[in-house]
Amino acid sequence: MGAPPKRSTSPVVWDTYPKPVYVEYKGQTIQAFRRGNLALALNRTVHTIRAMERKGVLSHPRVKDGRGHWLYTRDQIEDLVELAITENVIDPRYRNTFSQFFIEQAHQILQRLPRLN
Repeated sequence: MGAPPKRSTSPVVWDTYPKPVYVEYKGQTIQAFRRGNLALALNRTVHTIRAMERKGVLSHPRVKDGRGHWLYTRDQIEDLVELAITENVIDPRYRNTFSQFFIEQAHQILQRLPRLN
């Protein structure tokens, strides 16, 4: 197992490391990702994502694995990245505060039911 990619201002492939997990949700197997993948996608650290959850910027998603870890679906992460780019908070060098609009939209994204095939 190699080292995780370093943070940068360029887009990163967030869905390859750490590897996605597959969980049962309402009778179907869905692909999901851990907090580390979300951190890579948003160009932040896992510690920052946890802090964002504590401060209420991000809410917990609806899916958990068998060990109780929160899991994010691909569409949730992609929508959060799009929102972060739109709101100009994707680059960690610029410490823009998260607007109320960003917080409300992020909560809506994370509370959506996973898309099933």
